[in-house]
Amino acid sequence: MKVRQSKQNGYTVFLEIEEAPDQVQKAMDSAFKKLSRNTKVPGFRQGRVPRNIFEKYYGRGQIVQEALYAVLDDAYRSAIDSLDLQVVDYPRDVKMEDYAENTPFVFTCSVDVKPPVKLGKYRGIKGSHHAAAIEDAAVDAQIEDLRKRHSDYAATEKPSQNGDILRYSMTTQIDGAPYENWTRENAGFQVGSGHFGPEFDQQLTGVFAGQNTSFDIAYPDDFENKDVAGKTVRFTVDVQEVRSQNLPQPDDAFAQKVSDVQTMSELKDRIRQRLLADAQRNAEDTLRNELLEQVVNAADITLPPAMIKSELDHSLQNLEYTLRNSGMGLEAYLNLMQKTREDLENEMRPNAEKRVRTSLTLQAIAKEEKIDVTDTDIESEIQTWNLPQVKTLADFSKQPKHLIAAVRMGILEKKAYDLIKSQAKLS
Repeated sequence: MKVRQSKQNGYTVFLEIEEAPDQVQKAMDSAFKKLSRNTKVPGFRQGRVPRNIFEKYYGRGQIVQEALYAVLDDAYRSAIDSLDLQVVDYPRDVKMEDYAENTPFVFTCSVDVKPPVKLGKYRGIKGSHHAAAIEDAAVDAQIEDLRKRHSDYAATEKPSQNGDILRYSMTTQIDGAPYENWTRENAGFQVGSGHFGPEFDQQLTGVFAGQNTSFDIAYPDDFENKDVAGKTVRFTVDVQEVRSQNLPQPDDAFAQKVSDVQTMSELKDRIRQRLLADAQRNAEDTLRNELLEQVVNAADITLPPAMIKSELDHSLQNLEYTLRNSGMGLEAYLNLMQKTREDLENEMRPNAEKRVRTSLTLQAIAKEEKIDVTDTDIESEIQTWNLPQVKTLADFSKQPKHLIAAVRMGILEKKAYDLIKSQAKLS
């Protein structure tokens, strides 16, 4: 196989490839064997038809066509490998010259590859890295949230307040006609939940068990329930019970109940450490975004549409996987959100383009700085996975090629970012 001509225009490479006659002949032999397996000719067993008889009955064209497509596919893949092209899409504009026996087979095509990247400044850029700090109020808020989650409710004679649960029955009317969708019998309702709108919550704040109350609420035109939007609803509510939230005391017994520590002091320290770790991760993410935004904006890249489409497809697959785990399909999600697939892709496109641009920039920096991924890098990465089936480099080498490539690329891009950060002027 020879690549007679190879030239690149932006991210598109044009190829003219020649395959030797002997390779075409081998493909012809293979094509005949393949085609003749299911061939039936009178006087011959299936699959045992001589070639000259096959060509007499079915013509030689089928063999030639089958062979040339096989040669084209093999020669194209060999050309890509020999030129070390990082292809991002299928070949297009494929044209085959008329084939004559015992002559080279020649074809041309064009294919999109990863685009060239003209790097801007990536050393010595400025960034802000603020030290994370946790205020006592943040720890107290976490303790309060724990108390609420481990609270219970008990009947009370006191007037209802925000957060209390009411057991109630209710009838509703719109313009004097019953509205059955909001009719309730011996139901439960938490004051402040907003299910029937904020004014409903206000009307049921301060009521007592055994109280019967009626009131009107005029709903705005943009209210989420279209049945009542722009209308006035008459409510008649029989409050049967008011249950008030009882929060547990924030003492050592509470700390032992909600965690594996023995004292409230230890629980607060545990919460502070977790909040600090979260804050440090957020600070690091903020810095990373700040530095990468400068580096990527300084780079000159023209993105192939195929790379953006591939990233969009990957994003949609991830969304579908997440939705399936929550018991919802993509179509049901789109119906719920009142969007089309095209709407969703248009929303995802800017972030998809940003991820592709960032990845290409980091890869270009790694190439410029001669950064490589070593076995030690991969072994360190494997240790973070905690996967029983992949514990060693040998285990990793048995994984699918696309997974191995993705892991290596992820490590490479991380090392490129680490270089950017190490050279940055942080304040």
